Amino acid sequence: MHLPGARRRGLAASEDDRVEEAAGRPWVVRRSAVLLVATAVVVVGAVVVMGWRPARPLADPAYRVPTAVSCPAVGTCMVADDMGNVIELHHGVWSPPQPIDTTALSGLSCPSVRFCVAVDGVGDAMVFDGTRWSRPHAIDARSALLSSTASQSGTNFLSLSGLSAVDCTSAHFCLAVDATGRLVVFDGRRWAAPRPVEPMALREADRDISFTGMVGVSCADRSCVAISVVGRADTVHGRAFVAATLLEPAGARALARLDELPGLTSISCSAPDRCVATDGLAEAFVDDGGTWSAPLAIDPAVGGPTTVLGATPVSCATSSYCVALDSAGDAVTFDGTTWSKPLRVEGSTGFAAVSCPAPGHCVAVDDVGTVVTLDRGTWSAPRSIEGRTP
Repeated sequence: MHLPGARRRGLAASEDDRVEEAAGRPWVVRRSAVLLVATAVVVVGAVVVMGWRPARPLADPAYRVPTAVSCPAVGTCMVADDMGNVIELHHGVWSPPQPIDTTALSGLSCPSVRFCVAVDGVGDAMVFDGTRWSRPHAIDARSALLSSTASQSGTNFLSLSGLSAVDCTSAHFCLAVDATGRLVVFDGRRWAAPRPVEPMALREADRDISFTGMVGVSCADRSCVAISVVGRADTVHGRAFVAATLLEPAGARALARLDELPGLTSISCSAPDRCVATDGLAEAFVDDGGTWSAPLAIDPAVGGPTTVLGATPVSCATSSYCVALDSAGDAVTFDGTTWSKPLRVEGSTGFAAVSCPAPGHCVAVDDVGTVVTLDRGTWSAPRSIEGRTP
């Protein structure tokens, strides 16, 4: 880390300077003391801040786990993992993991093949221009510190940290959310200062019952819906808060917390006021024209004696085509009105993320580094993309 030094004085000294030097140079002593104190403060502050940043991850592929996937077009995808790597899919071929960060990537969004944004757990963002990734850029550093403090106090029961999700509708608009309940907007040139998603009254109410963090976001145009730990769906336009709806009943929220899950786990919006949110119980909530439905169990197997609760990622290519995958290894499809019966696409491994660029075409990654692909209605067998056998 580079610390700015004091400006160098000129070589020529005035008569007054020589007089003070002969008198013991008290002004030099005072200035030196001030500089020493200031430097110490900067160094200590840097150590404190950087101390929260995880050490460089191990390179052993056995530890890599996918965290997000985004497919801007059929046959083209980007996957992020918890070791700071991205893996690209082009024409059916997956690239080796490419390191772009030194800590876990928590969110990824690619609105086109020439633009992606990834975010991490220490408040950094990285931008892909179609050729290369930028270096990590701090856009929300306080979120890692504040969420870590909340974890130590017991109010952050999920141990969320930093930026938790990002969604971009173009190279000129992205919205990221963090573990402290704030949002950060990108306009194509710079990231705005973080600001709370919800009004103060809602944040204060959340603090009384749980953590205030956001766990997901999905945007259509500049209208976005962010989902919170407590099971609330918050609509924002640009940076302006519009409305909030508490989707999860109290009993479901309590059960999710018992299993260390957020109230909601995923959100996908195909258009403004056309969204689907899911929870760890494999329940779905549908926003149809601004009105959210009651929870609907889309896979009764989840939560049974042979399965555990877990994230249920969802992706909507259109308002009449969504796919959700759950902790039982099942896939269900939504046609805008009804959900299909569950279809087993792999073992009981839970899924981490799914992206559907078009109806009948999806890519999903699971919790052990394997991927399954939906092509024209047929799911592939699981295959490893993290350099190990599934």
